Amino acid sequence: MSNHPNRNWRSRWVVDLAICAITHKPTGMIVRFVSGPLPATPPPVGTLAWGPGGPDDTWVGIPDSIPDKTDRRTLPRLMREAGELYAAALKNRH
Repeated sequence: MSNHPNRNWRSRWVVDLAICAITHKPTGMIVRFVSGPLPATPPPVGTLAWGPGGPDDTWVGIPDSIPDKTDRRTLPRLMREAGELYAAALKNRH
């Protein structure tokens, strides 16, 4: 599938485990992962990313801000990608 439009999507993200964040290079969106319960005020639909283990895990990703150039229709996909990559980075850290 060399013509798939979302090929190499992992290369568009930068993971920084030191500050528990992941950045989407094309949009500049930063998703910070926090350990603990969900926020008291539920964020908008499509703006949460789970760390390893899914919703039962204690790592929750919440975007710092969503840049204007981010298409709201792609936000759920970006958050899913952020959660997958952050979980993989935690699993593979030394």
